[in-house]
Amino acid sequence: MRSVSPESSPPSEPLSEDVLTPEEEAQVRARVRERLLAKEAEARAQEEAHQAQRLRRLEAERLRWKVIEEETERFHRERGRVRYVSSSGQVLWLTPEEISRRRSARVRARRRGRSRRSMRIGDVVFSTLRVAGASMVAVIALVIALAAAIYVMEFV
Repeated sequence: MRSVSPESSPPSEPLSEDVLTPEEEAQVRARVRERLLAKEAEARAQEEAHQAQRLRRLEAERLRWKVIEEETERFHRERGRVRYVSSSGQVLWLTPEEISRRRSARVRARRRGRSRRSMRIGDVVFSTLRVAGASMVAVIALVIALAAAIYVMEFV
C-alpha cells in the first residue's frame, strides 16, 4: 500500500492499491481510537493524582493554621489576656483592664465629637447671620433650625 502525504494532490482516479478495504479502514479507526482512549485515560489519571495531591496539601495547611491558632490562644489565655478585634479588624490580645480603657476612651471620643459638631453648626449659623446681615425673620428661622439640629444630634 502506498502512503499519500496530505500535501500531495489526490490522484484523479483511485488506484486499486490506494483504496482501503473496509477491514483495513476498521483496523485503522480502531487503532486510532485505542491511542486516543489511552491518552485520555492517562491525562485523567494525571489530573486526578494532581487534584489528590493538591487536596492533601490544602488539608495539611489547614491543620497547620488550626494548630497555630490553638497554641496562640492557649499562650495568651495562660497570661490572662482576652482576644480583642480592633475597629480596623486587627486581632489583639489584651488584658481586661486594657480593653476597658479602650472602651472608655472610645466613649469619651464619641462624646467629644458630638459637642464639636454642635459647636460647628452653631458657628456656621452665627457667621452666616453676621455676614448676610439677615432680617429678624431669618434670624429666628436659623435659630429654630439650629435648635432642631442640636436636639437631633443629642440622640445620634
